[in-house]
Amino acid sequence: MNKAESPLKHSRMKNILVLTDYSTCARGAMRYAVEMAATLKGQLIFCHVTAAPTAQDENILRDYVAAFQQQEAPALQLLPHICIVEAGSPLALAQSLAQSHHIQLIVMGLSGSSPMRRQLIGSNSDQMMAQAPAPLLLIPENARFVPLHKIGFATDLSEGDLQPIQEVARLFAAFNPELLLTHISPEASDFHDPRSAAHLFLNRITCNVNYAKIYYRHITEADISAGLLWISEHGRIDIMAMIHRQNRVLPTLLHQSYTQKMADLIYLPLLVMPE
Repeated sequence: MNKAESPLKHSRMKNILVLTDYSTCARGAMRYAVEMAATLKGQLIFCHVTAAPTAQDENILRDYVAAFQQQEAPALQLLPHICIVEAGSPLALAQSLAQSHHIQLIVMGLSGSSPMRRQLIGSNSDQMMAQAPAPLLLIPENARFVPLHKIGFATDLSEGDLQPIQEVARLFAAFNPELLLTHISPEASDFHDPRSAAHLFLNRITCNVNYAKIYYRHITEADISAGLLWISEHGRIDIMAMIHRQNRVLPTLLHQSYTQKMADLIYLPLLVMPE
C-alpha cells in the first residue's frame, strides 16, 4: 500500500506500529499488541523490514497477519490495519512512519529465551530505545497481555518527568489504570517535608498532570536494580515505564554488568518513553 494513501494517516484513533521479523518473539509481541489495541481502539500498522524487499513481501506479510488472526486471536475482531514492507532498519522505518502515520506507540519483541540473552545491548531494541520517535513498548518473549490495572513509572523527581507521565496517562486512558510513581533512593523518604524534592515534585504533578489515579511509592534502596525488582514483584504492576534520557541510558537497567536477579525483571513489558 502506498503510505501516502493510507486511511490511517488522518485518523484520530491511536496508531500502533507493530514491528515483526516473523520470529516467535515477534509473534508474541504481535499478539500482545492485537489484544491491547482491542481496548485502546487502536489501528495497527504491521511492518517488516528486509534488506531487499520484493513485490511479494507485502502479500506474505498480509497472509501472515491473516493466519495469525485465525490461529491466535479468533475471538478478537482484528481492528483496521495495514501492512508495510520496507528496506532499511526498524528505527529508520519507525522514524518515517511516525511522521506520515502519526504513530503514538511502537510495539516490538525482546529477543532471546532468557532475560540475559535478550540482546538489549547493540541490537535493534537498543537503537529503538535510544532514538524511538514515540513511546516504545518492549514485550518479552513469554509475556501475555492482561488488562492494564497498574503501570509502574520509575521517576527521578525531575521536571522532565511531568510530560511523559501525562503521556502515559493519555495513552492508556482506556484502561483507567493506576499510575504508581516510584522513586528509588538510598535515603529514607522525606515526602512529608514540604521542602523536599518528592513533596515539590508531587505538587507539580497535581497541578500539571490531568489524571486522578496517580500514587507515589518511595523505595529506600541504594541499588536501583533491587528497587525495581522489588516493585515488580510486590507492586502488582502490569507494565514498567521508564524514561530514556540522552547520555544516560535507563540508568543501569541495561548495563551489561547488571545482575542476573535484575535481568529477571524484564519478564514485564517495558515501556520506554522518549525524554
